[in-house]
Formats: sequence, C-alpha cells, structure tokens
Amino acid sequence: MKKLWQINFTERDRDELSPEIRKQQIQANLEQEKQAGYAELSELCRLGEIEAAKHLASRNSCWGYEIIDDVVFEKLDEEE
Repeated sequence: MKKLWQINFTERDRDELSPEIRKQQIQANLEQEKQAGYAELSELCRLGEIEAAKHLASRNSCWGYEIIDDVVFEKLDEEE
C-alpha cells in the first residue's frame, strides 16, 4: 500500500469506461434500485402501511409501480 505522500491525486491511474459499459452500469443500477423499491413497497403493504406505500410509489414513479387494493403492481403503459 502506498503512503499518502506517494500518491499523485492529479494523475488518472484507471482506464476510462467506454460509453457502452457506462450505460450498462447505469442500467444495472436502475434495475437494482427498482427491485429494492419493490421490496420496500411490498413490505409497507404487508405491514398495513398502504398510504405510506402509495406516497413512496408516487414519489418514485421511475420505479414503475403503483398500489392497487393493497398490492404492488407494475404500471402499464397506456399508449392509445
């Protein structure tokens, strides 16, 4: 392990990520966030905190979930 005085913080030691790899990482992070959101919404519904679940779902619409009859559902795109 290098000592702090041996490290040049202005130098880039790592390779730059390609745009494709960066896009894949962002997509994976979004999917992980969506799954964690589903778990949290499901747990709130299971505990009977329906209003809290509805509020959380509306604040995080990017997850794509809604609460109907105390159950978490994935929103359907209505493009007609």
